[in-house]
Amino acid sequence: MKNITKFLVAVLLLTGSTHLHAQAFKKVLLTPKQKATLQTKRMALLLDLNENQQDAIYKLNEKRAVHQREFQETVKQRKLNNIKPTSDEIFNVKLNHLNSQIAYKKAMEEILSKDQFEKWKKYRIAKLKHKQKGKFKTKRMCR
Repeated sequence: MKNITKFLVAVLLLTGSTHLHAQAFKKVLLTPKQKATLQTKRMALLLDLNENQQDAIYKLNEKRAVHQREFQETVKQRKLNNIKPTSDEIFNVKLNHLNSQIAYKKAMEEILSKDQFEKWKKYRIAKLKHKQKGKFKTKRMCR
């Protein structure tokens, strides 16, 4: 009985410390430049990009990450001030998001070769399907 109790206490301590470590890891925010660099490197590995393509895609990803950070800050400020968006504001945000996705796709089509673009599209579709199912999770290294 003592052994079982010791084992359960040990398991609870380990899971609790691991959970706290994971929470601390999630709270670290990457800068837009760091996000853009990581995203570009992932794409370079996936699509075998040359240097010119990497530079062009980095600029796109950095611009996208800056806009994302700005949006996150506005949402954060609205929550702190307890301001609810109107239906027109929500519509405009969603419309702007879709327009930026269309522009990003067009820019990617110009930068990538035909084969690379097709591979990128297939990857994006697969990622979206997994995300919709709730199964897509970004791989993070936990130490």
